[in-house]
Amino acid sequence: MNLQGWNINSESLPYWNNRETMLDCRDYLYESPTGDAACLIYSVTEVGMLKYWGFCAIYKNQQAPEMALCVRYVNFAPYARFSKDGNLVFLKATYRAGVRFILVLDLKKEVYATLKFAPSNMEYDIREGDDGAFYTVFDKRTLQDDVCLAKLFHGTKIDPAHLRWRKWTALADGGDLHLQERGLRHFFRSKESIWKESMAKMRLDAISGQEFVDVNRDKMLYFFLPFKTDEHGHTYARPLANTAFEGRYLPAFSTREACVDYLECRGEKYVIYKARLKKLMQVMDEHYPMREWGIAIDPHHEESIAIPNTVRVTPKSLRY
Repeated sequence: MNLQGWNINSESLPYWNNRETMLDCRDYLYESPTGDAACLIYSVTEVGMLKYWGFCAIYKNQQAPEMALCVRYVNFAPYARFSKDGNLVFLKATYRAGVRFILVLDLKKEVYATLKFAPSNMEYDIREGDDGAFYTVFDKRTLQDDVCLAKLFHGTKIDPAHLRWRKWTALADGGDLHLQERGLRHFFRSKESIWKESMAKMRLDAISGQEFVDVNRDKMLYFFLPFKTDEHGHTYARPLANTAFEGRYLPAFSTREACVDYLECRGEKYVIYKARLKKLMQVMDEHYPMREWGIAIDPHHEESIAIPNTVRVTPKSLRY
């Protein structure tokens, strides 16, 4: 297979023979500015509506191409951005159940780094600035259609000097799969980073309350129990002096300190409990089949959000 003057031995590529079972497979070769290296994104096919993923291999020496790296267990979008000196290449990647990230390869030192953040919208570019750093950039049309992208991702600085580099043998073909999975998971977004990102999106109305609950259902929250059972076994709600949310929401907090501070400011005394968001909502549904309450998270902070009473815990967690 000859692509842009690079004579690639396609038979040596993992999963190459799987092309026969795929529809409309395509190959993309991106050459470095110096011309001594190339990034091949091959067997790219549509795996979902407007979602195209393939595999990646790095080659050196155009006269006699030699595979320097082949990443088997990660999928890549048909995109590669080289630095001006040709040493770095930025790739848009996904791992297993839709975990998206940016993979950075140093072709000279043969090391790699991962960036935990990666917008769900793939229509972004990575450009090198005059200061030697790199920046994520969206076009004007995309920014106009999605204000959240403009605030969260547009212009994000990527400084190679501050990245955590590791030898790329962990990504190489034939590596230990168990160790590789453990190593990759370390770099992916933690639950706390997902929590902060979804909080920001919720405030911007970029996601719905239902999407917020689905992705943060296991988040641990602190709250004071508003339910009371009388001698006849009837359960009812204690009145809550929640002026910020008009008494229609149960206050819940991301930290115990925030919950204690909230009660002390109002001179109230309640027993503080903690539970996952999923469990908290299930308990509310159990006591109030027709409940009119929502949940106010960190109600005394500027970044507070309110989950409407119409939101329920769905059986399938959404990923985005």
